[in-house]
Amino acid sequence: MGNTRAKKRQKAAAKKAKMAKKEGAKEKKKSIASQIRSIGRLLSKEDLSPAIRQEQERKLSALKIQQAQNKAMQKEKEMQRKYKMVKHFEKTKIKRQIKKLEKKQMKDEKARKECREWQQKLKYILYYPLRRKYVSILADESKIESDDAKELRQFVFDTVGTMQFTRKPELRQKNARAIDEMLDGKKNKSSGADNTEDTYTTAESTASPQKKKATKKGKRRHNENDNRQVKGNEDEDEED
Repeated sequence: MGNTRAKKRQKAAAKKAKMAKKEGAKEKKKSIASQIRSIGRLLSKEDLSPAIRQEQERKLSALKIQQAQNKAMQKEKEMQRKYKMVKHFEKTKIKRQIKKLEKKQMKDEKARKECREWQQKLKYILYYPLRRKYVSILADESKIESDDAKELRQFVFDTVGTMQFTRKPELRQKNARAIDEMLDGKKNKSSGADNTEDTYTTAESTASPQKKKATKKGKRRHNENDNRQVKGNEDEDEED
């Protein structure tokens, strides 16, 4: 009789432990949105102590930041997946044009200028903001129906002109995110761009008017460096 009761108690304890384990697993799996709602309900209580309220408000703020970051990352992945092939085809066309002009540009000023324009179009694709719908750089302006899309294309094209080529994917993403922040800041009528080295702007874009007067020899050297970077990008973009 005593053994039977002991077994029942053991079974009850094991069942209780199992339920507690399940509850703990559920608590761990709670989404950020669910945690935000839970904290919101807790903060709505009037009899909450100041210390607990302060701690929960701090936790709520951190969760909201994390939620915004997760949404941004999700949006980036969605846009990258959606426009991957379009960007690939445009990059291929642009690189062909650059290759044709590379041999001519050393002797022909017109070809040199045209080559720089195509290089900037390539940078447009490489550094296009990750959370925005892609606006083709090769499409005629007359075919772009939305004024917002036209404005976006012009803004991105002008901005990437101040950025150097880089072979590192993480730096490309950093440049693209920097433009995203600029656009967010522009939308909110506040400064969202960081004019530090994080944006990887060229020295010419931040120099004083006197320093901007570069010699033809210096400009030619800069263009040659860009050309070498473009060739390097061609090899790496095959993996994209």
